[in-house]
Amino acid sequence: FPAGRTAVDLDHGGRHACSLLDDGPVYCWFSNSHGQLGNGSASAQVWYITTPVAVDLPTGSVAVSLGLGDYHSCAILDDDSMYCWGHDSSGQLGDGSYDSTNTGDPVAVDLPVGRTPITVSGGGHHTAAIMDDGSMYCWGHNGGGQCGLGNTTYSFETPLEVDLNGG
Repeated sequence: FPAGRTAVDLDHGGRHACSLLDDGPVYCWFSNSHGQLGNGSASAQVWYITTPVAVDLPTGSVAVSLGLGDYHSCAILDDDSMYCWGHDSSGQLGDGSYDSTNTGDPVAVDLPVGRTPITVSGGGHHTAAIMDDGSMYCWGHNGGGQCGLGNTTYSFETPLEVDLNGG
């Protein structure tokens, strides 16, 4: 990490970890097999990076929360946006795509209009977030129903609201 900075949040995925520093940048390290380090590289040629690298978040942005899955990572920013990067095999980046590609550059999550993400969590190949009104949204792999959306549609490329009332 840069000199004088301290970590205020930490999460780990399948084979990588990321830390949020006290002044807002995110640093990630270890496996970058699917671009999950977010430094613009999505190459299987650079598998293990043991020195933390800065995530290429939008200029001037400050991260406030992290959530990592097996091969993808997400961050909520101080402007109420959310960005994800890494493997997108099941739509787990939430940007409307589903193309099994590796994205080493963070992409904006297609959040529901009028909602602000409060916390984000990554699963194997899916992602979930709690919003400012207490609602929960999920996207990505749902083959086993892990998004809690009442059916077993294989995947969702954008966040969908989970019915927390069981209806």
